[in-house]
Amino acid sequence: MPEPLTPDRLAEIRERHAKALEGPYKPEWDSCDCGPEDGCRNGQRWIHALRMPVPKTTNHTGTPAAWEYLYSEMSEFPADTVLMFAHAREDVCFLLAEVDRLSALSRLATDRYNELGQLRDAVHREGDTARAERLSFAMQEIRDLFIKAREGGEPRG
Repeated sequence: MPEPLTPDRLAEIRERHAKALEGPYKPEWDSCDCGPEDGCRNGQRWIHALRMPVPKTTNHTGTPAAWEYLYSEMSEFPADTVLMFAHAREDVCFLLAEVDRLSALSRLATDRYNELGQLRDAVHREGDTARAERLSFAMQEIRDLFIKAREGGEPRG
């Protein structure tokens, strides 16, 4: 399990992402006639290159040919893109751990929200409508935050 995602670590991941060639990176598949009896471990299909949105070279006509968008050797990629590839496994582990952490916090917040609703209902039954109204207002603000988080928005300041 990776260490918690620190702001510095997240900044490193963002920087690697920003410096790499923009995607999408699309796999270019190839196949062969061989089978398991021939020692083929690839299941007769494998990715032999990545098709990139930016050509690695431009031919003499000035218009890149289809093959010029295929990158099959690490040396064909810009160094910053290779660095992003090299760190991808580790970065994804950190990011998945952060998703798990935030999901756990979200479940905890949902539990507390439900407890707050029970408290509001009890206060309302006791006749303290002003306090119940304040609790309802707080619950609405929390609900708005949940909606923003689900939609990918930013909380209000």
